[in-house]
Amino acid sequence: MRSWPLSAQDVTQLADLYAQCGVPILAIKLLNRAVDDRIILRDVQLHLLLSKLQFDARNERAGLGQLKKALDAGEENTLNYVSEYYQFLNPEDPTTLLNCDQHLPILGQVLKFGLSNEDDAWFLIGMCRYADADATPPPKTNCIHRMSDEEFSTIEPHPYVQKTRSASYAFDQVASNSPLSESAIKWSTFVDRNVRALRNRCRDRHGLPLCYQVIKQAYHAEVFTGEFSLEDRCQPYLKGFDEKHRAGE
Repeated sequence: MRSWPLSAQDVTQLADLYAQCGVPILAIKLLNRAVDDRIILRDVQLHLLLSKLQFDARNERAGLGQLKKALDAGEENTLNYVSEYYQFLNPEDPTTLLNCDQHLPILGQVLKFGLSNEDDAWFLIGMCRYADADATPPPKTNCIHRMSDEEFSTIEPHPYVQKTRSASYAFDQVASNSPLSESAIKWSTFVDRNVRALRNRCRDRHGLPLCYQVIKQAYHAEVFTGEFSLEDRCQPYLKGFDEKHRAGE
């Protein structure tokens, strides 16, 4: 262990001075060296200080990592610090969503303890969950008609559907009297539409004209071949075509 001319209090004061002078990176290096040489302890207060310094240095991932370590101790002052941090964080900022893998475990843990601004937490959770869903390829569907409930149930377990529903649930947890309520409702509606779009991807109005033409050609071909042959994708429209165009035959 190297000999230090500074006490633990001196190290903390010098780190604070570095931060005030706009060079948080030097404060971080100083504190980490002091920890390695056992001049100061790696406790909750140090994690909070390092978290603030990392945020000041625009290294959000490292700051969130320190915040998570401080939060693991479950001390009340840590929760207050976290609450203040998320109060000033813009949940719709794309740079915020780059660190969702860090935000989600922190917010999940904080909600267990209780947070004065739970709406901020739930809104960011919704944004992060939707970002995750949006990066997940949706299930492939081969239908050309609107899915029935039975057909849709086959894709319900798909990760895209589950993640999208999870995001919608988070937005729905934002209180109606919250300043974020209007945005949460808009996002929840938008997210729900993505799931409904899977069912409506091939609506009747798109498949109907095409299949009616295919069915008509199949009946014409039957005259020459003696056999009626129809593509599987158009089978759902055969009964409707017959009722409409061949009822008198």
